[in-house]
Amino acid sequence: QRLSFVLFDMARERVREAAKALRTQDDAEKGGYDQHSFGKPKTLQLAAQKDVEVLNGSGLATLLRAFARNKANFTTLLQWAPKQVASLEGNFSSHDLACVMSSMTRLGVKNQPLYRQLLKYSSDRVAQMPPATLALLIRAMAKAKTFRRHVMREGVKIISARVHDLDIVSINSLLVACAEMGYRDERFLRLLAAVVRRRAEEMSAKELATAFHCFSQLRVHHAKWVDFMLFELFRRQHELEEIDSTRVLYAMMMLA
Repeated sequence: QRLSFVLFDMARERVREAAKALRTQDDAEKGGYDQHSFGKPKTLQLAAQKDVEVLNGSGLATLLRAFARNKANFTTLLQWAPKQVASLEGNFSSHDLACVMSSMTRLGVKNQPLYRQLLKYSSDRVAQMPPATLALLIRAMAKAKTFRRHVMREGVKIISARVHDLDIVSINSLLVACAEMGYRDERFLRLLAAVVRRRAEEMSAKELATAFHCFSQLRVHHAKWVDFMLFELFRRQHELEEIDSTRVLYAMMMLA
């Protein structure tokens, strides 16, 4: 945590220096037409016009992702990050947009208006996003406890057509997201369940327990899949932790 705070403070100071230099340059150019200002990247224009510290979209996404992985959710970062995201006004690539939203939810940032704005930007880009990015965005949407119908509907269509491109982590993330949002599209859920069954040997016992618990929570009747999953879980029960065993038992009670 201490190292993360030091690195964050260094990054923040660098951003401040860059923003200050851009504002100074802008002040010097006032009073006349600046032929060099035409075609400036949007990020630089924002830094010159507003009294905020600005990173570009890719840099901010990388920074937030690193802090989220280290669980560096100290107060200064939680106050600083939303301002940076808002100042860019959607100037992210499609993947960076999903990464930023995912990282902020993992850090525990509570800012529903900002999440709704990020989903609004995402709504126009859903068709450009690969399945893995969509899975990341849908998981972040569930964790943020918000919902945008167009993003979910179009995302499900794209993922359904290319579900085999997803890795196990993304499949599990989608099941968890659907369970948290109460999204009961039976066709889509059966498709995810089929992928889990086909790739069960690649999954850890914990991942199997999570998939079984989430699917059961949505109350979709699929007897053959349930039988298969119970067989696999009992076969590998020595690999389960206490929390995983509890989830499996709870899931069985919901199915009873």
